Amino acid sequence: MKSQKRRNEILAAATECFAKRGYHATQVSDIIEAAGIARGTFYLYFESKEVVFREILDAFLVHIGEQIKTIKLGGALSPADQMRANVERVVDTIIDNPAPAKIVFNEAVGLNPEIDEKLREFYDRLIERTAISLSKGMKLGLVRKTDPRIGACIILGAFRELMVQRTVFGNSKISRKAIVEGLLDVLLRGFAGMPVAG
Repeated sequence: MKSQKRRNEILAAATECFAKRGYHATQVSDIIEAAGIARGTFYLYFESKEVVFREILDAFLVHIGEQIKTIKLGGALSPADQMRANVERVVDTIIDNPAPAKIVFNEAVGLNPEIDEKLREFYDRLIERTAISLSKGMKLGLVRKTDPRIGACIILGAFRELMVQRTVFGNSKISRKAIVEGLLDVLLRGFAGMPVAG
């Protein structure tokens, strides 16, 4: 139990270091200092800073994925309420964990091919799940007809940019409530205006 506690302390210290300094500028010595441990202790648990980084990334991506529940019909909540609950859970998870969120959105992309592949797989799963939900909504007449994969990319792109503004750039004008309400408003109602020529 003590060893798991120490491992978690190292991960927490490393998360803060990576979020504050960036991956490349963070040295093992920074993590050691932040965790208040000896160099040998670090290497008992992790063989390199890249291993630590990958573990932080993996854990956070799994945690985000766990917040997205499949929308079910005929339950106590309407599909729109279930969608709201999904958006709220994901937004809360990201805002309540700004250091790992900053790592995912700002530090992980382009780090190395293995991590890029991990991120691609994560986003592919999110796109697939979102596209399936949109397809179901179309069949039920809850969502207008559109290309579900393109729609899924648009939704995730908008969501990702809001999260980057909040976590990476620290834009405090974008509140938790504004993110949830704005996303749902655009997702459920679109932008009113002139029809697309075509």
